[in-house]
Amino acid sequence: VLELVDGESLSGLLNALREQGERLPVEVATSIACGLCRGLHAAHEARGPDGAPLGIVHRDVSPHNVLVGADGVARVADFGVALANVRLSQTRAGQVKGKPAYMAPEQLSKDEVTRASDIYASGVVLWELLAGRRAYEVANEGALYARVIAGAIPNLGEVAPWVPPPLVDAVHRALRREPIERYGSALEMAAAIEAAVVAAPAAMVGAVVERVAARTLHARRDVAARLDRGAAVPMAAIPMPPPSGPGAAQPATFVPQPPQSVRPPPVVPSDRGERGTHTITSPGPLPGGQRKTAPLVAIAIALLVAVGIGVGATWLALRGGVAASAANASSASPAPSVEVERTSTPVDTSAPSAAIAASPIESDPTAAPQATTETPRFPRPSSKSTSSAGSTSTPRPCDPPWFIDKDGIRRVKRECF
Repeated sequence: VLELVDGESLSGLLNALREQGERLPVEVATSIACGLCRGLHAAHEARGPDGAPLGIVHRDVSPHNVLVGADGVARVADFGVALANVRLSQTRAGQVKGKPAYMAPEQLSKDEVTRASDIYASGVVLWELLAGRRAYEVANEGALYARVIAGAIPNLGEVAPWVPPPLVDAVHRALRREPIERYGSALEMAAAIEAAVVAAPAAMVGAVVERVAARTLHARRDVAARLDRGAAVPMAAIPMPPPSGPGAAQPATFVPQPPQSVRPPPVVPSDRGERGTHTITSPGPLPGGQRKTAPLVAIAIALLVAVGIGVGATWLALRGGVAASAANASSASPAPSVEVERTSTPVDTSAPSAAIAASPIESDPTAAPQATTETPRFPRPSSKSTSSAGSTSTPRPCDPPWFIDKDGIRRVKRECF
């Protein structure tokens, strides 16, 4: 849970002062700078549950991340890019985080970043508070990088002659190029500032905030009061901070739209969005990309149908040819005839009008009369015509193609193979 600060960011105060043609009084500027230094010192000295130092470095100290309340207290905010011992694995080597205009030379050179880098950034912030303008007035970022790395920051005494020399010296010590030449801690820097000039009390700072940011504070307080009452607040009613410079991005303004229908509109996937995103649109014609792809889909379907018909016709033709070949083969070769052998053994006329089945063994005259059985035989196909029913066919030498020798062993007839 974040604290709701009834105030304005330091960048917002500076922009409002520039529009009004004013600058912060030296006493107010030093009071805000001392509050900034004490807040950073508390973060630098933070320890974990085990008592070990966390090694926190803000790395993005700038007027945008300093909130000055109507109570006259300056607060350090936005530790989103802060470096700590517990987050070292999440920071890639050689990766620069922060705003170049407030970075220390070692930070911009991708060297080791320590609390001395935050002290340097605090010195740049105080320089701008006292001078009433930007520390580096350059045409592009390349020139900015070159001046920061070289440590070529303008002399505060020459730019702002109204600043007392002891305070100028205190500011420029924080802006030394070598980290070891700066203050040992942010608390030491705050003490040096207070020794150079008497800082304004919190009441005086709060009065300046109320006067300079009166319109913004009034709008935000009205929104907070409506939220406390449970009333709906449109996004357009919430004041947005103005851009801090000519290159800053313009804040987006959200205008609430009235609901068009009780039923939610259909969700149509966007053909130009990122993967996993969708665009909610009202019912209407299909997107241009879908109209272009519809003929291609139809052509692909037609090709698939044509290929399927061709394959089916080919398969049917092949199947018909095979069937015709089989029919011709069956008509050319005679079907195997079924020969029925009847018994030639005389039967008893006194028995019923049924004959006794013929067999190699003579029938017993005392046996009971039995019905005559006809045993069908399916001989091997032959080019010779078979004899009619009742006649005895001549056995072929290879039917069967084996014989039984004297030892009772079945032997194959070699002439049959």
